Amino acid sequence: MPLASALCQPDDQEDPALQAIAELIAAECNSPGSARHIASTILEFERNEIAQREFFMSCCLETQGLPAGAQLVAAVRQHYPEYDMLQELIHEELEFKSRPDKRWIAKGMKVMQKMQLEFIHAHQQEQTDAVKRWKSSLRYMKRAANQLVKALRADTRSQP
Repeated sequence: MPLASALCQPDDQEDPALQAIAELIAAECNSPGSARHIASTILEFERNEIAQREFFMSCCLETQGLPAGAQLVAAVRQHYPEYDMLQELIHEELEFKSRPDKRWIAKGMKVMQKMQLEFIHAHQQEQTDAVKRWKSSLRYMKRAANQLVKALRADTRSQP
């Protein structure tokens, strides 16, 4: 999208930020046209950087609190279908047998607890990975900013 469209400016009207940046860098440029071009490039980059930050924040760093209690059980049930089957088997063992096997029930409860712990660990690992992806995206954006600065310096030096 062109910068004028993004700033909601008519084509004949110039953005005040673009004018201000062009005036600041005009002393180091050979012509007002190259100053406007560089200022436009800077604004385009900043707009792009803001959009990338928002994108990376939305997809990489969705910090979701760890569910607890009934929410945790519901999340584990959704993730592990075996959880419901095991719970039903324990329930049947307790209700329909006159002498339920307490060892088997205890083992089943331990397996269910282990599923919950695995889910918690996977959720925490997912959050750690999201933070790593966010830090990588920040490095990428800083690198892109440095490359833009180098390109603009080279562009001003090559201007006659």
